[in-house]
Amino acid sequence: MGAEYTTWAGTKQQDIEKENYGLIKKEDYWNSKPEYISMKNT
Repeated sequence: MGAEYTTWAGTKQQDIEKENYGLIKKEDYWNSKPEYISMKNT
């Protein structure tokens, strides 16, 4: 979660920040094919 901040209306909010990780096969990388294999971030 991002830092908590107060909006112009006086409410407190927090942004959800998420990073996605993935692997790519060497052949796909060299051939510019964006076929990533998703990884679970736990």
